[in-house]
Amino acid sequence: MSIVLVVSGLAAGCMGGDGEEAGPSASAPQATSTAGPPAPEPPSSFAAEPAPFEVVLTWEPPTEDVERFELFRDGARLATQSGSASSYTDDDVVPGQVYDYQIASATDELVTTRVNVSTETPVPPLRAARLEGTFNIATRFTSKTGYGDYSRPSYGWRFVPRCREGPCNVAWRDIHDTGFRSRLERQGSRYRGTYTGEIGMECETAPMTTTIDVDLRVVAAEALDGEWIATRLRGTIDQTDAAQLGCRSGAATMAVRARLAR
Repeated sequence: MSIVLVVSGLAAGCMGGDGEEAGPSASAPQATSTAGPPAPEPPSSFAAEPAPFEVVLTWEPPTEDVERFELFRDGARLATQSGSASSYTDDDVVPGQVYDYQIASATDELVTTRVNVSTETPVPPLRAARLEGTFNIATRFTSKTGYGDYSRPSYGWRFVPRCREGPCNVAWRDIHDTGFRSRLERQGSRYRGTYTGEIGMECETAPMTTTIDVDLRVVAAEALDGEWIATRLRGTIDQTDAAQLGCRSGAATMAVRARLAR
C-alpha cells in the first residue's frame, strides 16, 4: 500500500514561483493635490480725476483673469464692474468734498485686499453759478430825492435762464406785478438790465413812468439738484421818475440783498 501525504492550509500566493515571498497584491494609494485656483491680484494704478459734480476712477486690471471689480466709497459699496472694465464715473458727488475710494478684484470665492485713493472735488467759481428761481429782495436807500416819505420797497423776483444749463442771460420779473419784467444780461458773475414802466408811483392819482436800472452780482452759490446754483445776490437799484403834471422828478439809489427762496 502506498502512502499519500496531503498538505493543506497554504495560502495561495504565499510563495513565489521561485520560492521567494511575494509583495502585496494591491498598490498603496497615491497623494492628490487639493489646491484651488490662484488668488487674483488687486488692480494697479488706481486713480481719481475729480470735477465739481463727478469723479472718474481709473485702474489697470491685473494680468490674471478677474471676474469683477468691487468699488467702494468711504467704506460703503459703490458699484460692481465687470472684470474687463478699467474705469467708472461716480456722478453722485458735490463740490468741495473729500471722498475716499477703494477697489478690489474678485472671483466667486475670493476677494483681494482693497486699493485706496482719496480726492477732493473742486468748488466752481461764482461766475459759473446759474441764476434761477425766486429770490426775496430786500432794499436799503443809499440816496433819495423827490420821493418824500417813500419807504424802501421789497420785492419777490423770479429769474428764468435763457439756456438749458449753466449760467446765461435771464428773464427777470416781479412775482406780484406781472407787468414788471425785463431781461438781465450776464457778464461773468454780474447781471444788468433796465425796466421802464409803471410800478405804482403816482402824481395826483396819475400813474408815473418809472425807470429801474438793476446791477446784481452773485455772492454765494450751492450745489442744488446736481447743479451750481446762485443762492445770494448783492447789488444796486437806480430808480428815476420824470417830472409830470406839476410833480417834481424823483431819483433814488438802493442797495440790494437777495436770497434764494427755499
